[in-house]
Amino acid sequence: MLKIIACDDDVAFLDRLHRMIDRWSTETGTAVDVALVTRGEDLLAAMPHRAPTSSCST
Repeated sequence: MLKIIACDDDVAFLDRLHRMIDRWSTETGTAVDVALVTRGEDLLAAMPHRAPTSSCST
C-alpha cells in the first residue's frame, strides 16, 4: 500500500489531486491511503512517528 499525505491551503486543489490519485490507483491497481490536510500542524500530526536512525558509523 502506498501512503500519501498532501498539504495545501487550496481545498479545490486538494480535491482535484485526490481524484487524480484515485484514478491512478484504479488504473494501476495500486492500493493507496490518502490523507489530505490544509495546515502544516495537521500534516505533522498525520505523519507516522519513527525514532531517528543514523546510517553513519563513527
